[in-house]
Amino acid sequence: MAQDYTKLTNTIIINETLLKLYSDISRGVGIDKVFPYVVLAQQFHLKPILGSVLLEYLQNAINNNELTDEDKALLIKIAPYLALSAQYLGLRGGLTYSIQDKGVTKESSDNSVSLTQKELGDYIKNTEDLADLAKQDLLKYLCTCGHPLWYPVNDCVCNQFNDEVIDTSSKVDYQIYFPRFNNNTKCSKC
Repeated sequence: MAQDYTKLTNTIIINETLLKLYSDISRGVGIDKVFPYVVLAQQFHLKPILGSVLLEYLQNAINNNELTDEDKALLIKIAPYLALSAQYLGLRGGLTYSIQDKGVTKESSDNSVSLTQKELGDYIKNTEDLADLAKQDLLKYLCTCGHPLWYPVNDCVCNQFNDEVIDTSSKVDYQIYFPRFNNNTKCSKC
């Protein structure tokens, strides 16, 4: 059976509740307005971290309602990063500005006051900083608890989180150390 990549592309791996919980997107904003930025954030921010195999696995598991406890734990760690990345992309112009037949217009509400350019710039920078913190938290989770389908892009990714000290005082002829692998899904480091 052929893979339906159109469906996978449109499968966001966090729901509207988590999106709004971990971002400043208000309850009044419909998911249809934010959906394009979640798809872009998933494709360009999250996919390089998870890799294609794990991202497609999670999308299929969501579509088929086959999430394991390990998958759910990972999705909880993904949610803040994906939500903040989507917010960041939306703030870069998409949620405030739209292209109309008469040109680029700024959307506003009668009951709101627009931010100044400096305030908007500071807000965008703050969102970017929060997304970076959420990214580090996600990477730490992946490096310490792992997922069977996740492998770091390079060896240096997990070195910053390796707080375990290897005892090199004992004489061992062949020592192999895998700090991130833990077959117990109830990882104490998570």
